[in-house]
Amino acid sequence: AEIALNRERDPGYYKEVIQTMFQESMRLNHIVNSLLKLSKTNREIVGKFHEAIRLDEFLFDLIENLSRTDPRIRINVSLENLQEKEVIVNVNKGMLEIAISNLLDNACKYSGYELVKCTVGLSGNQIFLAIEDSGIGMKEEDIRRIAEPFFRSPKVRTLEGHGIGMA
Repeated sequence: AEIALNRERDPGYYKEVIQTMFQESMRLNHIVNSLLKLSKTNREIVGKFHEAIRLDEFLFDLIENLSRTDPRIRINVSLENLQEKEVIVNVNKGMLEIAISNLLDNACKYSGYELVKCTVGLSGNQIFLAIEDSGIGMKEEDIRRIAEPFFRSPKVRTLEGHGIGMA
């Protein structure tokens, strides 16, 4: 911005500078919001504010919001062995939204926006959520560090991200 204002330039140059500034401000906004979410995820907050939700409806709404944010996102949801009463879970909805949206966003991003499969089902008396992608995968040593804030595997450092999400 300082360089652009330093002397008179043609309108095309100003438009280019403003576009770059806008993109960078959106990137910084994403970083700040991610850091704020990270700061809220402590044991005191995670254990509080539980409410009963229908997991299937929650998941469909979450995917719709993700798709609105990034139209490249393609997620197929399947429900297995579930009765209506079984899809009601008591959770911290905000924390669950952060966790699942991050997992789904990463699955899409790191698989080149190929189709991601998301399955909600019942196994015994446990509800499970499985997310399957065709992405680059993770090495065992990277998986051990997955919850470490700002950690990024060497094989994804060239891709957009900051290592905040999984933490």
